[in-house]
Amino acid sequence: VYSSGSYLPSDKNLKLNEEDYADALALVNKIPVKTYSYKQDGIYGKMSLPRGEQVGIMAQDLQEVLPQLVKHAYFEDVEAFENGEVAKEDMPSIDFNAVNYTGLVPVLVKAMQEQQEMIEQLQAEIELLKND
Repeated sequence: VYSSGSYLPSDKNLKLNEEDYADALALVNKIPVKTYSYKQDGIYGKMSLPRGEQVGIMAQDLQEVLPQLVKHAYFEDVEAFENGEVAKEDMPSIDFNAVNYTGLVPVLVKAMQEQQEMIEQLQAEIELLKND
């Protein structure tokens, strides 16, 4: 899917149970970031996965920290069925997990805010120590 931009509904009037989010930095520190390449052989090649080295998060790792940002997905090789290569019940398929990277953005923003607060506290302490 290619897009030149998108907007997601986020108006306060659409939401219930609003609460401040806390400890984002601790959560972010638990998420390993990896480099990897997608499989391109067989049925994987039919998924139009990006080629070359990628940087990202493994869904299984994120699921341990923020399970609400991971969704089970399913890919069927419909083309093999439509071309008469296999019967419908024998269609090759892949079960996999997908990551909601857009949903991760607010967590990262909060983590940066928490980190900035820590930096400002440390700067204030340094100034106090310099003035002693």
